[in-house]
Amino acid sequence: MNRATDVEVPPGVPALLRAGQVMGALNVEYATVKRWFAKGKLPAQQDAKGEWRLVKTVDLIRFADERDLDLDLSKTL
Repeated sequence: MNRATDVEVPPGVPALLRAGQVMGALNVEYATVKRWFAKGKLPAQQDAKGEWRLVKTVDLIRFADERDLDLDLSKTL
């Protein structure tokens, strides 16, 4: 499967992730995730209450794949 185009979320992994889960899955600092959001490199949306930035897991998989970043989705559980 070409992960850049045909992305599947593994069973048990949430479809939407908060910034803290993204941090854990990529093993990066919060400031890095926040910078990716601000620069539009990692698409995110606000939750219904406007409290959290949420990332679609499929977008995170693509993001990591395109940049050859190590991604551990088990850290999102």
